[in-house]
Amino acid sequence: MKLWMRHIVVMIMVLISGTCLGQLNTDRLMSVGRNALYFQDYVLSIQYFSKVIQVKPKLAEPYFYRAIAKIELEDYSGAKGDLDSVIQRNPFIPMAYYARAFIACRNKEWEKAERDLHTALQYSPDNVTYRINLVNIYEETERYDSAAIILDRMIRQSPDWTELKLERMSLMLQSGDTLGALAYVNDLVSKEKRNAEIYGARAVVYLFMNEIDSAFEDCNKAIALRTRNVGTYINRGIINCQKKKFRDAMADYDKAVEKDGNNLSALFNRALLRNDLGDYNNALEDLNKIVKLNPDLDEAVYERGTVNALLGNINDAIADFSKIIDKHPSFVPAYYARAEMYDKRREKKKAYLDRERAFELMEDHKKGKKQDNLSTVAKVDKGESVVESVANLFVSSQSESASESGVRGLVQNQKTDLSNERNFEVSYYRNNDKGNLLGGDYNPIELQEFVKKYLKGKGLYMTNKESPLSGNMSDYYFSETEGLSRQIAAHPYYGVYYVARGLDYVELQDFDNAIEDFAKAILYGVDEGMVYFMRSCVRYRLWESAMNVLDDDNGKQAILAKEWEMILRDIEKATELMPNAGFVWYNKGNMMSMQKDYVSAVNCYNKALNLEPEMGEAYFNRGLTYMLMGKIEKAISDMSRAGELGIYRAYRIIKELSN
Repeated sequence: MKLWMRHIVVMIMVLISGTCLGQLNTDRLMSVGRNALYFQDYVLSIQYFSKVIQVKPKLAEPYFYRAIAKIELEDYSGAKGDLDSVIQRNPFIPMAYYARAFIACRNKEWEKAERDLHTALQYSPDNVTYRINLVNIYEETERYDSAAIILDRMIRQSPDWTELKLERMSLMLQSGDTLGALAYVNDLVSKEKRNAEIYGARAVVYLFMNEIDSAFEDCNKAIALRTRNVGTYINRGIINCQKKKFRDAMADYDKAVEKDGNNLSALFNRALLRNDLGDYNNALEDLNKIVKLNPDLDEAVYERGTVNALLGNINDAIADFSKIIDKHPSFVPAYYARAEMYDKRREKKKAYLDRERAFELMEDHKKGKKQDNLSTVAKVDKGESVVESVANLFVSSQSESASESGVRGLVQNQKTDLSNERNFEVSYYRNNDKGNLLGGDYNPIELQEFVKKYLKGKGLYMTNKESPLSGNMSDYYFSETEGLSRQIAAHPYYGVYYVARGLDYVELQDFDNAIEDFAKAILYGVDEGMVYFMRSCVRYRLWESAMNVLDDDNGKQAILAKEWEMILRDIEKATELMPNAGFVWYNKGNMMSMQKDYVSAVNCYNKALNLEPEMGEAYFNRGLTYMLMGKIEKAISDMSRAGELGIYRAYRIIKELSN
């Protein structure tokens, strides 16, 4: 079982207020640093935490948060150093041990990871995440009995957690207890006859037992019950191949890839089938994608070499076979395959040397010496385990479009989710998306007039995509705020300076100071709809980050309800002062959608689209709202229009809705 922990979801509290001009306030720096971390401004957050460490090096907290930012940036060595500092200063923080265990797992240092997780469990004995990741380590090191003890205890505590039971069944398979796994999953089927994932799991057991017909029947049942597990389609595809039903097998692999375009098992099995059927170009396309996703998957590299050879791509084939030989110097087939390519390039000496080496390896093999082997057979997919799906505190949530839209922080490929397009905000940075309303320079008349009246020379845009803030840029905004603070000290009642500094604070993720400055701007003469709009956006981001760490504390609920009321007041005031601004109605629609007031949300999106008919974001969000209201045809229509206007993830949703 693999440990797929990639990047950490950081729990950040942001409700810290108050600071003094000209005085370094470490509480404020920590608060703003956590804001930046939550919004994935990792470089900026590290700067804030480093400033705190310079002033108060004995504190554990800034080292911990800086370590998390470094983990996100894949600076594992630096992160481990910071976590060591955390534990040295305060050895009672279980998350520090968990994060250090994650780094150890990345380096396959299982003993260190296990030791840290045990320590974390000493301080937090009921933490499910720590337990499940300890199970994963036991599986990686083939200590199945130890893993079983933990799983059995968790199942006793959570008897309705089906995924845990399926993980227990998987553990039996790994330990070779096939009959025990079958009896276990049969019992689950008898208790949950409408659970698609249990049938899919039993199909895996039958495949291990080579009972193909029973496996096929269970795959059909799971798919009929609308399984969410892509692996079930893959496994049925494998069975169809064994039954010589190649068209049905291809349909299964296609469906699996449609559901998860980055699933290596689906892509690899489809590539093998395409190769067998002589569809070499499409097989090569699949293999190229696999190697791009995982360059270390040697079976795919070797298979790509064979396909390149069949297509006459001699240089590419040699490169692939050479890569395999470098990693597996006793893998005989790669030498013979490369020799054949050298022959075609008329490099007879190289071909001769490869064949000689292959012959020597074959002789060594006959004498009992170890030989490398690569497996290119179709792979049974055991499905997503509870270890992979539940234990991940280390999963970032950026959408697939992140790499093209220039958002802050990490760029990751993720499946499209059902979240709204984000609010519009005023920014110094342009939206880089192509084709939609906000592509290029979106500069509505209300913003133009506001800049002309108050902020001449400032390049401001309306955007719903964030831009990454580099170290140089953050230094610039720190310098800007200091300069504006000096101007404010000389002219404390000049509202324009507060507007300018508030915008700089937004870029630095210092939302409390931004809100305070916009309030003073209104107080000192800049009583404009645009200021209320900007303040509503900042208040929303502050509320959003706080909501992600909200527990069941009624006091916090009351505080955040009050904050939400203030956001709505600002957006209402903005619509009163700027009734013809489509972006304001759009944001208000998002607010109504958040409150599940879908009728009001649709009305707001309608007003936005009446004012700006090319606003793809409003079509997209209205489409999602219609979907939640059960109006599927209207949802598909809106998604289609959103796709035309450049919101390309709408097309994936259209497919799902059509199905």
